[in-house]
Amino acid sequence: MLNTKFSFVICLFLGMHVPAFSQSILSNLDAEINEIVEQIKPSVVTVSALIPRVNNKEEKSLFSFFGDSESNTADTLHAPITNIGTGIVLHEQGYVVTKSSVVAGADFIYVQFDKDTIYLADFLGFDRKKSIALLRIDAPGLIPLKIGDPDLLRAGSWTVLVGNSLGIASSVSLGNVNLVHPDGLLQIAVNTSPGNNGSPVMNSRGQVIGMVSGRLTLATGKKTGGASGTECALVTPIDQILDACTRIGDEYHRNHGWIGITVKPYEDKYPKVVTVYDGSPADKSGLKKGDVLMQVDTTAMQNFFDLRKIMQNAKPGKDLTLHIKRNGEPLVLNLTTSQMPVVPDFSDLKPEIASEPDAFMQNNRVKPRQFEQRMLMMERQIQSLKNQLNKLK
Repeated sequence: MLNTKFSFVICLFLGMHVPAFSQSILSNLDAEINEIVEQIKPSVVTVSALIPRVNNKEEKSLFSFFGDSESNTADTLHAPITNIGTGIVLHEQGYVVTKSSVVAGADFIYVQFDKDTIYLADFLGFDRKKSIALLRIDAPGLIPLKIGDPDLLRAGSWTVLVGNSLGIASSVSLGNVNLVHPDGLLQIAVNTSPGNNGSPVMNSRGQVIGMVSGRLTLATGKKTGGASGTECALVTPIDQILDACTRIGDEYHRNHGWIGITVKPYEDKYPKVVTVYDGSPADKSGLKKGDVLMQVDTTAMQNFFDLRKIMQNAKPGKDLTLHIKRNGEPLVLNLTTSQMPVVPDFSDLKPEIASEPDAFMQNNRVKPRQFEQRMLMMERQIQSLKNQLNKLK
């Protein structure tokens, strides 16, 4: 398997020594990829999930940032496991999709855009068949990814995979479609890492056409250069993801109660009301911005997250008694939870139709085999240059 990434970098620096047509292709390709990455950066996030540790002594996770299997200290044995993956902003109202294995069983889920922008996420549900999870965050001004049409992909189509590692920098991999399965699942030849679970896969126009849902290594038979197989990513097409998110949202809307507030920590313990939505149960009860929740029914707020846990288990139509403080004075308010606001119908998100063909892909379209032959030729020329340089030393 050719090390195409290495070839791309070397050829960009030594372009004067390679054929003009190859230099043009690589230069255009580099510009296309950079443009795609910059365009989608605000829409690709890190998803971190804190998972309770179950079997302390034997457990070991590829994603764990906490704990050492050889340590027996109490702190280590009870520290949570942290799963790390990538997520995709699907809707400006705060909806993010990721791989379900990243967040399964989590007590707390965080969505991170950069080093300083982190949000606590609500888990809305997951689709077992597609292995995807839908999250929601209270964040303003979100930019969703543009939707592409996976039906236009064929074996040999080029794609760009973009991951997000702790909000620090995007990891970018170039790949091509090996196979389109009858159920629509895409098999793409591309280098992946565990943190790429949930990563978007883009077409040449910067539109998302799928999400990484797994990886596999295809045996090639004869070992060459120490490699025994080709690494591939399994990609769930975006249209199937949107349909699954719509089902998840509908179920959450029907089965979860809502009071219509956003809160922030007060004195590192109590939930303080930041927003009261007009017409919500909280609004009708008289709850106001700045009120501090001390107790809900018989549950005293021992932790900022206690309110979140209560609301996750509350059904529509449940009566709640809120014990609050307003300007230091105690008050008691009563309300009845309602259904969650209607979640967007994600299946209504349609692929954008380009007004004109992609210039780079139209003018420089080559078959994968032709591209591989050209890359092999350039690698030979680079090796020849290296040999000549060694003789001059």
